Amino acid sequence: MKETPTIGLEYFQHVLLSLWRAAPQDLQEISLAVRLDLLERACCQVISQTCAAELQQASGLDFRAYLTASYRAVGRLMEEATSLCERGAGSQRATCQQVLASLETIGRYMENGHGQLLGPELPLLPCLAGEAMEALSGEFQKVRHLIPGTPAGVLLTQRLERFTSGAEAVPLTRGSMDYFQQLVRRLSDWDWQSKDCPFCPVQRFLVYMNFNSKELIDLLVKGISESCKVSGPQTGREVMLRERRVCFNQLHRKPGIVLNPGYTSLDSFINGWFDLEIELESGMVRGVEPGRRERANATGEKMLTLNASADQLAILLRLLDEERVVNARSLSQVFQSIVPHLSTAYRKDLSPSSVRVKSYHPEEGDKQRVIQILQGMVRRAMDY
Repeated sequence: MKETPTIGLEYFQHVLLSLWRAAPQDLQEISLAVRLDLLERACCQVISQTCAAELQQASGLDFRAYLTASYRAVGRLMEEATSLCERGAGSQRATCQQVLASLETIGRYMENGHGQLLGPELPLLPCLAGEAMEALSGEFQKVRHLIPGTPAGVLLTQRLERFTSGAEAVPLTRGSMDYFQQLVRRLSDWDWQSKDCPFCPVQRFLVYMNFNSKELIDLLVKGISESCKVSGPQTGREVMLRERRVCFNQLHRKPGIVLNPGYTSLDSFINGWFDLEIELESGMVRGVEPGRRERANATGEKMLTLNASADQLAILLRLLDEERVVNARSLSQVFQSIVPHLSTAYRKDLSPSSVRVKSYHPEEGDKQRVIQILQGMVRRAMDY
């Protein structure tokens, strides 16, 4: 192993690459060259570099970015070393285990010393994932009997079983582990008997935890729709929808938490559904407010034609609202205020409500087109 680098993580990468590329007859020589003192020195060096980087924040170094990149590199190297351990011969396996032990020391230092700076999107290090999952599974088994057997309760139990058994189809991240740890912790002190609301205790719990799965959203929408069926002329469906929306918005929420960060929040989806249903019941869905287009024509106001589709417009307007570019009391107000003044090459009369509905489940092609538009805006802004 000539010209061995001794700069922190580069040394570990060098060792693993040497093992990957080596011919079978050379493995013994490489393994003997990987001395424990060099691994320990490289390990200490990474920790020292991290401490130095933290002290250099005042001089403009982005320590969070540095830490994130290092954490990702440690995770990647651990995966490579694990793969080599599984397929390697005796001497190769022993060397990889030594590398893994050093990388684990570095990873635990970063997690324990600077965990608050590491983003939730980062994959959880393999050395931490097994421990955390075992502890979480044990805690879940202690409290699973508390979950009622309602449809929402069954949904919650099944999702927890999938996660704790490692059967989730998505990679395990720091954020997903933290979410399910908080979820299980809250199970033991939740009031599962309260019946003072149209929503059952499990539904209230999942709203509190922003459990934004598509299955739960469908379950909530179905339940609300069925509860609003009118049994007599004295109460209209619109009134019942408004009452249910008030009850829904009065439920407690835990801030800064979400099951699926890549999907719309439970609040946004259900409130958007309420808006549309109430508008439909009140007869407001006519493409534009009554007389608005006629007033625009009378005053000589010209409609703007978009070089984008209605589906792409829906995404752009939703971004305006969620990024707080405009101050609006609801997403519905954004669409009602802007859409009547716009048309597309294929549609002259756009319905604010129908365009808004398109924003809830955008197609991948429309999302990519919107991203291209926004990237073009960024490039132009940088040239101003």
